[in-house]
Amino acid sequence: MPDTVPAARGARTSTSGLAPGFSRRRVTAILRRRWRAYWDDQTRHATAVILYGLDDHMLVEIGICRDEVESLLGSECTAHVRRHDSP
Repeated sequence: MPDTVPAARGARTSTSGLAPGFSRRRVTAILRRRWRAYWDDQTRHATAVILYGLDDHMLVEIGICRDEVESLLGSECTAHVRRHDSP
């Protein structure tokens, strides 16, 4: 029994194994953008957790107030943090 699945009749495949219209460079660029976006989101989330963990006095010491955290990081990220991390 063969270890590979035969291509469907009439299916076009490129020599690189990618679907037609996708070059390795294009796939790499897409994956790189998605990876960067993922880590940007993780960084914003971690920052929001840290900032919401500080008391108001400490936030004033670093030059921001609690109301500014959402605008600094983006409301989607901070809403997620407040919803899941509040007691």
